[in-house]
Amino acid sequence: MRIEARTTLLATAARLLVDGVPAAVHRHEVVNMAGEAIVLLGASDRYAHALHALDAWTQAPQMAPFALLDATLALDSDGSWLRQALLPVAQRLRDAVETFASDTTAAAAYAGDVQGWLKLTGYAGDAAATARQWRPASIQKPKSKSCAAPANPLSATCRQPPDTVEVSRTTVTHESPGRGMR
Repeated sequence: MRIEARTTLLATAARLLVDGVPAAVHRHEVVNMAGEAIVLLGASDRYAHALHALDAWTQAPQMAPFALLDATLALDSDGSWLRQALLPVAQRLRDAVETFASDTTAAAAYAGDVQGWLKLTGYAGDAAATARQWRPASIQKPKSKSCAAPANPLSATCRQPPDTVEVSRTTVTHESPGRGMR
């Protein structure tokens, strides 16, 4: 009976975070209450990690939801309290996964369980095919705008095509001393 009550408390807290905490209640109280329920359940750190990811994403839903989705998947069958709470925002989560697929800064996340994310958000299509499609989209974008100049010019982490005008100037200067570009 106590386990059911604590799980219900945790599910209610998760739903409040997703739907929005009422004005008369402080958000930190909801998070603290959920944390206490996790401790009283004797649940693993996966629960606390999932709660933290939910709290972070619901405070800033414009950020990538990868941590929340991964934490939810990590709960496996123990995550019904969180899966149920995410149902009202499943479409928003799926849209974010699709949007961030074209963001080169998020490319590394797409090495993860994209198919699992799609299934978690209720994707009705072929999750495996869509995951394959989105994974390269996030990795194959040109790096010219997002790639900063490396601290070491010989570094292979971020190679830009050579500036042909600069190469020409250098070549002319080295081959004909004193006759370089003026």
